[in-house]
Amino acid sequence: MQDEEVIRAAFGAWNEGGFDAFLDYLAPDVEWHAPPGYPEGEVWQGREAIAKDWKEQFDSVFSETSVVIEELIEAPRGWYSTTRAVAKAGASGMDLEWRNFFVSRVEEGKLKQVWVFFDAAQARREAGLDT
Repeated sequence: MQDEEVIRAAFGAWNEGGFDAFLDYLAPDVEWHAPPGYPEGEVWQGREAIAKDWKEQFDSVFSETSVVIEELIEAPRGWYSTTRAVAKAGASGMDLEWRNFFVSRVEEGKLKQVWVFFDAAQARREAGLDT
């Protein structure tokens, strides 16, 4: 599977089977970088650490989530993507929507390094698209 297909399949799995299905596309020793200044920490090492923290932070907040890739570009330092997340707040039932920007590196058919940004310009710089 080509890198672009891995990324598309990973988010497709999320939409079909939730975050647990997405985890199957992460390398066991994946390095996940949260957005700069993220209060719970900025780097998680390994698929199991990401799964544990995700469940603790988000499972009680959201009852449903899905992610749509709006843009996916091969860049000098990884794959840049713009995504639109849609979720339902668990307690209130309120519909939520926001954009995230990812820079991903794929190795051996798995996501090996992932950076998440709330700001497109920061993500584009990390990907090597804007200097």
